[in-house]
Amino acid sequence: MKSILAFVVCYLFSSVMAQELPGLAIEGTKLEPITFDKFLSEARERNSWVLNKKLSIESATAFKDQVSVVNLSPSFSYSRGSFYQKAPMESFRSPQSNTYTLSGTIEGMGKRQARTDSAAAEIVRQSANLNSLLDGVAVDGAYLFLDAIRVKLILAANQNTLNHLSKLTAAEAVQEFTGQKKVRIDLINDFRYFSMGMASYMGRKHIEVLPEPKSTFLIDSKDFDLKQLITEAGKSRTDLLEMEAALKLAEANLILAKKNRKLDISVSVYNTRSPAYEASGYSYGSGSSIGMSLSFPIPVSQLYDSDLVQASNYKMQLEISLEEARNRVQFEVNQAFLQYNSAKSKLGNALQERNKTALKLDQKSAKVIMDAYAGETDLIDAQINYAKAFIFLSKVAGLKKALPL
Repeated sequence: MKSILAFVVCYLFSSVMAQELPGLAIEGTKLEPITFDKFLSEARERNSWVLNKKLSIESATAFKDQVSVVNLSPSFSYSRGSFYQKAPMESFRSPQSNTYTLSGTIEGMGKRQARTDSAAAEIVRQSANLNSLLDGVAVDGAYLFLDAIRVKLILAANQNTLNHLSKLTAAEAVQEFTGQKKVRIDLINDFRYFSMGMASYMGRKHIEVLPEPKSTFLIDSKDFDLKQLITEAGKSRTDLLEMEAALKLAEANLILAKKNRKLDISVSVYNTRSPAYEASGYSYGSGSSIGMSLSFPIPVSQLYDSDLVQASNYKMQLEISLEEARNRVQFEVNQAFLQYNSAKSKLGNALQERNKTALKLDQKSAKVIMDAYAGETDLIDAQINYAKAFIFLSKVAGLKKALPL
């Protein structure tokens, strides 16, 4: 998505002279020229949602390493005794013995693999969610970048108009010149507004230096095949890929719920050692014995299956949502396709009208100059709207690579 957005912002539509935008100077405001790639890179690096999601992926990866280990639950215990406070006869007493016990758990078959698969599916889901977030940041950032460029282009057209009007002495020209001066003040405030929005979106903490969008513009338009767009959307849209990853996680969790119902066996091995002793005139040697025990839980909890019902129903809910989303894709792509073609047609018309009015500039009248200015601003609006329609179509169609000119 980043490459296709950079393609749109940097190469797809034009300024008045189809060249790199001139630098902008605003009194009392320090500007930093910035390309779309740099703008988007900073926005992605500092976006709180993106940073939090990366931490979630890191946590999920660490959790997978932990749950992939065999769950032996080993323990060691030591006991000594017995200690008699009172005995019926001296010969009843026995020496204090030492008992060493090692215990552990034998997991039900398939539990470990099910845990591992579930944790791996969670990492995939988190990664798919991150990709969806990154695409959202890119699209929103592109719209913001284009809004700032629009004002910058209109400011350039306004300055060009002022230059032409300043050469005329007619009263009408003087009046229009004064009016355009006031318009410029509003445009500068608009540019500051969108530039501050860019700075905030990039995660910057100070407003002493504001970003100034910098791009090269070339007039062009693209034709798309609607069926191909719908097919591509079904395979590549990040929101669908995220839902598919969530469904796979739900499937893994359902398997895990089934495996967790298998019984674990507790195993203990112990060794008891007794020292030599004498009692009632008899000598007894030291003794040692070993033994083991197995413990099988009584599966009372398996009389109920709420865990299976919950996991199964959640999986079905995701299947229903995914199917609905896939059905919705064709409508969204069709709508975006219509919007894009309309914007492309308006761009072509605006370009023709702008060229007509520009050809009359040598007549040197206030009306001709203002008509040229109106044609230029209409063209700028058509360019920006076309670019936004292109981006929106790319988003809903899941396009990943910039298409060739």
